[in-house]
This record gives sequence, C-alpha cells and structure tokens, in this order.
Amino acid sequence: MRFTGTLLNRTVSLSWFGANPSTASEKAASLKNKDIIEDVFKCMGDTLIVDGFYPVSSLITIDRSINLRSPDWDEKLCSKTYQNSYEPSNGFYATDGKGSLFTFYQYEEGGRTKVKGSVNMFGIYLKGDPQKFLNATNYDANNITWGILLPWGGSVAAVYNCKFEGFSQGIRALGGYIEKFQNVTFN
Repeated sequence: MRFTGTLLNRTVSLSWFGANPSTASEKAASLKNKDIIEDVFKCMGDTLIVDGFYPVSSLITIDRSINLRSPDWDEKLCSKTYQNSYEPSNGFYATDGKGSLFTFYQYEEGGRTKVKGSVNMFGIYLKGDPQKFLNATNYDANNITWGILLPWGGSVAAVYNCKFEGFSQGIRALGGYIEKFQNVTFN
C-alpha cells in the first residue's frame, strides 16, 4: 500500500500508517517502513509523532519542513541546558549496508542544483551500524555513514534531547543550515 494526498491533521503518529517498530521481522519491516515513512513525510501536516524505534532499509529523503517528536517529549525537557536526564528511545535505525538514515531533496532548476526540506527533532534517537562506524577510521567514502546528510540548502533547525549513535558522522554538513542543538549526544 502507498499513501498520497494531503492529511488535514497537523500532527500524526507513524504507527497509524502501518510502519512496524518490531524487530521480529526486521528485514521485511525495514523495507516497508522506508516507503511508508517517505509517503507520510510527503502528505503529513507538520509534526510526526515517532512512537517506536523503527528499522529503515535505506536513505529516506525529506522534501519539506517537518518536525519529528517522541510522544513523551515536551518543552519542559529543554528548560535546563546542561542538566537533563531524558534518554530518547523512539526513532529510527539503519538496517541497510550503507547505514545512513536521512537526506534532503535535491533538484535541478535553471542549471543549478537546489535543495528543499528542513527537519526539527525533539527526543529522537537515530542509530546507525556501529560496525560500519568502527570500520570507517580510514574515511573511505564507502564506509562513511551519517544520521543526516545536509547538502547545500537543507536545514537542520531545532534538535533537542536527541541522540545520534553508530555513525561516522552524526550530521554530514556539505552546506545548508544548522541552527540550535540542546541536550544532544553523538556517540
């Protein structure tokens, strides 16, 4: 099943659309989840509640402005910049051979490459393949993994109470904009 159209809800939960956080059928779930998540990104309002830890088979493209938020996250969790014990448990983990998760939509216009899309993340956990990370000490392009690839023109705006783990580069910034990070860990 594929989803198209425009949702009237400004806030939706990923589980509403059949994405599977279960690891019992991780390979099958991760293939299906990638398509579902991209479809939901294209038709949702502005906030996606990520209510589970979802396996994803390959790079997901963000083509608009979206907020990813754990169901248990709220504004109070950012009131103390350096003293926070919130540990994110909802998010996404890579199951493909490349081990990266998100990038932004690139297109050609007037002979120039342009990028659209931005993401805010609140209480989200992004996990790559720790083995790929350990093998990336020589910075061979085939072994570099990232949670978010930020090309020129994309935006990673507000990132609060999040965790990036098991990537050679949590965010690979080739340009674009990185704005505010608070209580974010990179392992």
